[in-house]
Amino acid sequence: VGCRWLLATTNFSDIILNAVALEFILCLKDLLYLAVVPRRNVLAVENLFVHIEPERESMWAFLSIICWTVLPAIWVLAYMGFPGHNGLQQVLRDYQWDVHDVCVDWVT
Repeated sequence: VGCRWLLATTNFSDIILNAVALEFILCLKDLLYLAVVPRRNVLAVENLFVHIEPERESMWAFLSIICWTVLPAIWVLAYMGFPGHNGLQQVLRDYQWDVHDVCVDWVT
């Protein structure tokens, strides 16, 4: 939702303002956590140690790394599209991979 919100912005000053607003919304949970949770509980959570067994080397570990590399690339191609094919995004209708002609009125 945040990416669509930023993509739909047409003015450079508005995109800066929207990016700052989006960052504020993303950091709001941390701000509320520090403001509402007592300091004693924050320290208890920071000092909490969870023992995690190291993962053994295996073919599954290798394939999971490959999947986490390939799947985001597929998602980006599906969302943004590629030349000759519009993706799933609906903000920039008929996006043709060159924004100079569209943005020339806003930049000059």
